[in-house]
Amino acid sequence: PKWLTKIQNNSWEPEIIISGFSIAFFFILPKHIYNFTAMLIQDFGADATLSFFQYAIMTFIITSLKVLFIGHLILRGLWTGLVGLSYVFPKGVKEELLEKDLKNVVFKKPIDLVIEIEKICSLIFSFAFMIILYLIRILMFYFLLIAADMLFYVFKLSSSVMFFGQLALIAVATVVFVIFIK
Repeated sequence: PKWLTKIQNNSWEPEIIISGFSIAFFFILPKHIYNFTAMLIQDFGADATLSFFQYAIMTFIITSLKVLFIGHLILRGLWTGLVGLSYVFPKGVKEELLEKDLKNVVFKKPIDLVIEIEKICSLIFSFAFMIILYLIRILMFYFLLIAADMLFYVFKLSSSVMFFGQLALIAVATVVFVIFIK
């Protein structure tokens, strides 16, 4: 459809804004995640291993997202330069003006490079948001486990009751996530 083509052609504008804000957010977030994990362990008595595992997963994913969004912004900068180059030199390199050594080299037209970089940038951006959606699902699952652990700690239930309660919670969470995926 025509509207989809228009959106695809102008998708770079919100991509750059979202990438910039996401990078700023992801550089601020790890300190708060650490403080939240420490609060869970110290104030609420959450299981240290489970909380540390949640912290390690989130830190790894956030670092990966930083790399993806920074790479996306760098490639968008290259893309912007190539758009300008394709405006100035729409037909690309004039091979008749090249030295003898360079006449055998095949240069791509700037518009072809713009299209290739556009595809790479869109792929990086969509991959980053796919990771964010999976992160949200994983975190929901771990927060349920941590919440259950804290409830069992508060009510001072036995370890066997806590084990079966967590198993039941995992089963319920799995069913909910399977339904949520569809």
